[in-house]
Amino acid sequence: MLNIMEIKINKYCVRLLLYISSFLPENKVLVVCKGYGEDYELFTQLNWEEDNDLDFVSNNQYCDFQLWVS
Repeated sequence: MLNIMEIKINKYCVRLLLYISSFLPENKVLVVCKGYGEDYELFTQLNWEEDNDLDFVSNNQYCDFQLWVS
């Protein structure tokens, strides 16, 4: 059984943490958010290569960010 620590993160820190997580094993560290693709119930994993140009700060679509560490 995996123990996953869920850490709520501020939207101003998302881009930095997303960049840092790109150098870490994907099965150990994930940056996730609610509201991605208008999914407000489940968290969606963010990926630096695909999501680095998104505007997390001024876009109200992205409502909740977490760092998942196992």
